[in-house]
Amino acid sequence: MGGIYNASLQATIANSLISSNTGPGVSNTGVLTLTNSTVMSNTSSGIDNYYTVTANRLTVNNSSIISNAVPGNGGGLANHAVLVLTNSLISGNTASGDGGGLYIFSLSRTTNTNTTISGNTAGGNGGGLYFYAGYASPSLFNVTVANNIADSDNNGSGNGGGLYAATSMPITLTNTIVAQNSDMGAQAQDCSGELASLGYNLIQSTTGCTITPTTGDITNTNPLLGPLQHNGGPTWTHALLPGSPAIDAGDNATCTATDQRGAVRPFDGDGNGNAVCDIGAYEFGALIPSAWLYLPLVMRGP
Repeated sequence: MGGIYNASLQATIANSLISSNTGPGVSNTGVLTLTNSTVMSNTSSGIDNYYTVTANRLTVNNSSIISNAVPGNGGGLANHAVLVLTNSLISGNTASGDGGGLYIFSLSRTTNTNTTISGNTAGGNGGGLYFYAGYASPSLFNVTVANNIADSDNNGSGNGGGLYAATSMPITLTNTIVAQNSDMGAQAQDCSGELASLGYNLIQSTTGCTITPTTGDITNTNPLLGPLQHNGGPTWTHALLPGSPAIDAGDNATCTATDQRGAVRPFDGDGNGNAVCDIGAYEFGALIPSAWLYLPLVMRGP
């Protein structure tokens, strides 16, 4: 059986570890806030956010969803309702079907801000994120999507190592990095389907997806990301390495006020005297708050 089932009107899980359950770590059909917590090593998805009424809502803040697995869709998190993800990590999750990290389906609305989606694996489509349908396009603001794998069994049936949009409704991106992902069938490494750019994104490979580049977009370029590790803050991140083209390449008008770690944006990362936001979930050179308490993070091996 699973770990926690919330069917109430409203509940909060804080400062908690939800681990090693036979079933979903968390199932929600109410209004649930998960903050400063880790959901890991559960055997039927990390979190299932179901739709029963229009008020269903899941909010995830400063939390890690890691090393969960599902014999189906949505290894890290399966969303069928309203989901708000902020300052969080989705990593090391696996799905035999679609959506290794995040699976978005049915009557859903998804907003993803300052989150890293890294190292997730799908046997089918969307190693990092799979979008099937919803009331609105999922929105990614200052997100880093890297090192995810689609079609992990290499049978040619999966696409979109980083992102996969299955319908005509696109995934919307702003100040977001999609890079260094893999499709084992080599058809669509970083993205598949339709993406809608609102500007200032870095997409390393657009082969396999449809996107109309707009102001500030960078394509066919390596973002020079560091490894996924503790770079300060409550959750792990990919740091931008010195010389990264994502440094000071974002939009001050639309970027978040802090990065995933809590460091204040914008910061003058390239030292030219102008403070400009970076693309992605990490702000190069910015100082982070010193009040965080860090717990060990255990990742699933290959």
